[in-house]
Amino acid sequence: MSFGADIVANFLTDTLTVTRTAAGAYTTGIYAAGNTSTFTIDACVQPAAGLQRVVGGRDLRSEIDGQHVDDVRVLYTATELRTRTPSVEPDLVSYDNDTWTVMRVELWDLPTSGVQDLHYRVTITRKTEGAS
Repeated sequence: MSFGADIVANFLTDTLTVTRTAAGAYTTGIYAAGNTSTFTIDACVQPAAGLQRVVGGRDLRSEIDGQHVDDVRVLYTATELRTRTPSVEPDLVSYDNDTWTVMRVELWDLPTSGVQDLHYRVTITRKTEGAS
């Protein structure tokens, strides 16, 4: 383990459960969601204070965007999580006795001593309403 990975490991705050839904399929025009699976990740969860624009450069509280959230957090983890795409549902994270939706995933590397430690900066929201 390199120096950068040691730093991240020192700040891990939680072991979280992630629920992932496999891609669904259409049968005679009716969509059927895919199966779900769960796994755990180690993460450092932080409040996203001061982040007014965290999803695609748009304000999460915007009426125009049609999407509203009650709470936004950022977590750092070595596990890549998934956001919503046209064919994939976003991962759901169990944290603080609630279900959070993965909204954004960014590569976050720590170039230390010539070795890059791969981690992800993940934006999660507690309650999401409206259009996706």
